[in-house]
Amino acid sequence: MIMKIKTKKDYLDLIKEVKKHDMLYYEQCKPKISDYEYDQLVKELQRFEKENPQEVSDDSPTRLVGEKTSKGFKQAEHKVPMLSLANTYSEKEVQDYVNRMHKLLGKKDVIFCCELKMDGTAVSVRYEKGKLVRAVTRGTGIKGDIVSANIRTIKSLPDELGKKAPDVLEIRGEVFMSKKTFQDINKRRQEEGLDLWANPRNAAAGSLKLLSHHEVAKRNLEIIFYNIAESNEAINSQFEIHRFLKKLGLPVSDEKHFAKCGSVEEIFAFADMIQKQREKLFFEIDGVVIKVDDISTYEKLGRTGKSPRYAVAYKFAPEQVITEIEDITVQVGRTGVLTPVAELKPVHLSGSTICRATLHNEDEVKRLNIHVGDMIIIEKGGDVIPKVVKVVKIKKDASPWKMPKKCPVCKTEVVRKKGEVAVRCPNLKCSGKKLRSLIFFSSKQAMDIDSLGEKIVEQLIEKGLISRPSDIYTL
Repeated sequence: MIMKIKTKKDYLDLIKEVKKHDMLYYEQCKPKISDYEYDQLVKELQRFEKENPQEVSDDSPTRLVGEKTSKGFKQAEHKVPMLSLANTYSEKEVQDYVNRMHKLLGKKDVIFCCELKMDGTAVSVRYEKGKLVRAVTRGTGIKGDIVSANIRTIKSLPDELGKKAPDVLEIRGEVFMSKKTFQDINKRRQEEGLDLWANPRNAAAGSLKLLSHHEVAKRNLEIIFYNIAESNEAINSQFEIHRFLKKLGLPVSDEKHFAKCGSVEEIFAFADMIQKQREKLFFEIDGVVIKVDDISTYEKLGRTGKSPRYAVAYKFAPEQVITEIEDITVQVGRTGVLTPVAELKPVHLSGSTICRATLHNEDEVKRLNIHVGDMIIIEKGGDVIPKVVKVVKIKKDASPWKMPKKCPVCKTEVVRKKGEVAVRCPNLKCSGKKLRSLIFFSSKQAMDIDSLGEKIVEQLIEKGLISRPSDIYTL
């Protein structure tokens, strides 16, 4: 529950709280709360500042856009500021936005362009004479990091646009990571005892800030463009921008994923259609963006604080369910890392039945205060991986869970190095490590051996037919 600000101290405390979450989100790429919870904190700041303008702090997060610039990168100023959108979560809030546009533009026949709200990291890419010359992150909205070498690793991004390109074209887009790539990377990180990425968005943002573009290339990042910041080509319709960029060979959303709407009813018909398709998309979205289609009105509409008035984001609330933890088991990875796993009472969530959820490591179990028998809330982190959000009811007389002192497979005493979260089995001959190693070896990320899935590998090991990769080929 969000604390209501009653005093100046409450206000300053909430500023510190929001700044802490900004640091976790933007700088460390390790958010501890959901976007929805964060937005509610910011809205409470905005409410207090609107009612008490004389108390507004100069360093309030409501006045700042995005993140700080990063060490190791040169910076560049945005000729056109990269602002962040205001968020809405209900039909009433969207109706209020539409009413404001009617009032500010002095008419009710306003057309809106609705499009996907990509859940990635925003960038500005500049072409001159058809050639890619620079890519810059959003940064503070005024100045960002130059990440041209990293952006060039994206396979769908052309280095040259051809003869039809304007002399100057600066475009805005979203760098993202596909759901599959995200799963593969997190699986490898878990096996190596590293912290997992919270969602594809944070994985993309963290990847874009790597200092080695060779390492960035391994992350298989992708990009979609949706806006023009500067061009000598006159285009006055946001809807037409998508088509124009597509003709130039730039990656944009599929045509069925943006639409013209003339009313709140049409906006929500589009939003409902997108929400139903959400699970089938190969990338992550967290809502839809609603923009006034007539670009020539943007200057007149202006901005409020760090957000433009012409557009808002309508964000989908995360789907959550309550279920029971029936047991906590421990899985031994190929590198010997022990991972606690919540065995759940089966529950339906976002189109699939969930029976298990990783608890990552012992520290995470302690942070969430999880016990066997607890009732918990789960959601799909990044709509991909089942994630325990919090405990809603602790089982009476339940004992705190502890990581076993011995490997559950080979019974060797486990070790935990100082400064690491990972607990490992040091036994090089541990059959649990062998199993995970062989499963990884035959998986799509490695040798991609057809028909050699996890269950088959388990059976072959149990029958003594394989114990190392070369045995697969001998067999």
